[in-house]
Amino acid sequence: LDTPVILTEFIDIYKKHKKENKVSNYLYCFYEGKDDNKYYNIRVKQLGNKNVSHLNCNGKDKLLDLHKEIERRKQNISVYREGKLIFFIDKDFDDLIKQEKLIELQNIENLYITPSYSIENFYTTLEAFQEILKSEFHLKEIDNEFDKLSELFSDRQNEFHNIMLDVNGWIITQNYFLLKEKRDIPYNDLSIDKIINISLQEIKSKEIDIIKFLENKFTESFKMENSEVTEKFQELKIKLSQNSQANFRGKFEIEFLSKFLKQLIEKSNQKDGLGLTFIDINEKIKVQLTLNDTISNLSQYADTPSCLKNFIKRERESF
Repeated sequence: LDTPVILTEFIDIYKKHKKENKVSNYLYCFYEGKDDNKYYNIRVKQLGNKNVSHLNCNGKDKLLDLHKEIERRKQNISVYREGKLIFFIDKDFDDLIKQEKLIELQNIENLYITPSYSIENFYTTLEAFQEILKSEFHLKEIDNEFDKLSELFSDRQNEFHNIMLDVNGWIITQNYFLLKEKRDIPYNDLSIDKIINISLQEIKSKEIDIIKFLENKFTESFKMENSEVTEKFQELKIKLSQNSQANFRGKFEIEFLSKFLKQLIEKSNQKDGLGLTFIDINEKIKVQLTLNDTISNLSQYADTPSCLKNFIKRERESF
C-alpha cells in the first residue's frame, strides 16, 4: 500500500461515515505497521473510544507523508476538519541519530511517538512478563515460583542483551551512515535465530565474532576497519546500553520473549520429570504462542505508558 492508496481508503471510509452522519462519533487511527492496531486497539477503546477506524500506512515515512497531505487538504476542504484523526509511530533509533527530526515530530499534536524503540518493547518489560505469570501461569505474587520465574526471566534477558548489544550497535551505526547516502541495507529480516541459541538455562551466541558475521552477511555495510565507523559504533553502544530493554530493536526483543515463553510453557507442562524441577504449577498453561501472534495474544499484558494514556485521553476530550 502506498500513500495514494491509503489516502483513497481513508476518503472512502470518511465519505461513508459522513453520509451516515457519523463522522463526529469516529476516531480515525493511522498506524505505520499492520500489527500496531493489535496493541493500540484495546487501549483506545478502554479509554472511551467506541467507534474506531484503523488504517495501516505500511511504513513510518508513508504515514508522515499521509499526515502532511491530509493537513494540507484540511486547509482547503472544510469537510475534513470534522473528523478526529490521530497517528501512531515508533521512535526507533530516532532519538540517537535523528534528534532534530524527532523534535519536529514531537511538536505534532495528533501524533503519538513511542518512548521506547517500538510497541514490541512494551511487551518485554519485567512488569509485562509478571502479568503473564499471573494470568497464564496462575501464579500469585506471594508464590515462590513467581519470584523464581521473574528472576529467571531477568537473568536470561540480561544475557540476551549482553550478546545483542553489538548487533543493535551495528544496526544503529549503519543507519547513522546510511542517512547521509540515502540508501538502505536489507537487514530488516535479520532474525535472532541466526545469532543466538536460547534456552532457559543460558543464552549463547552462535558466532565468535558477531560483527564479522554481520559484515559478511551484508557486504555493502560500512566496515569497522574504518576508524570513523568504529568510533561512532562505540559511542552509540554506550547510549543504547543505558536502557537496553527500551532502546534495543523491538523485533529482537519480542522474538526473545516469544521463544523464552514457548520453552517455559513446554517445560512447565512436561509430566515426565524432565521439566523445571524448581517450580510446581498445578494447572497447564493455556496460552498458545507463535511468533506471528505474540503481539495479538499478549496485548493485554503489555505496558501502557502514561504518555500514551495522556495522549489518547487528550485527543478523546478534544472531540
